[in-house]
Amino acid sequence: MTLYKASCHCGAVKYSIEGAFNYLIECNCSICSLRAHILWFVNLDDLKFECGEDHLTTYKFGKKHLNHRSCKTCNIAMFTHGDDKGVEKAGLNIRTFAELDLSKLDITHYDGKAL
Repeated sequence: MTLYKASCHCGAVKYSIEGAFNYLIECNCSICSLRAHILWFVNLDDLKFECGEDHLTTYKFGKKHLNHRSCKTCNIAMFTHGDDKGVEKAGLNIRTFAELDLSKLDITHYDGKAL
């Protein structure tokens, strides 16, 4: 297990999570492609906020069942979360993780446009 630390650009929102990448996706839906997300799905409760949980803003669109969370100051998209069969799951934007070499990761391309 590895400890990952995430931060927005201005540093107002910081959290950590421990785990191992089991499945990473790069989605081509309207919001993920514009935000250039690469997502790692975890239980929302596993995020440990150092600061800024109250500094997040929420954006919903379409069916309005997902909460897209961004920093209120610098507008960096931190994660998305929603209910998955009774468990609150989060899709973490791993581009917000410190010192991560994306070229060494196995990333699955997901056709979210087709949904």
